[in-house]
Amino acid sequence: MIKFAKENLKDYKNVFFYVNNGKDLRIFPDNKFDFVFLF
Repeated sequence: MIKFAKENLKDYKNVFFYVNNGKDLRIFPDNKFDFVFLF
């Protein structure tokens, strides 16, 4: 899924993809984001 997303959005330099455990966002520091959308 990440490979597919990277290929389809390769022209957007401000889009990043991460693989996480699916339970929380601990891989990111606190107060890192103003908005997060998870699907």
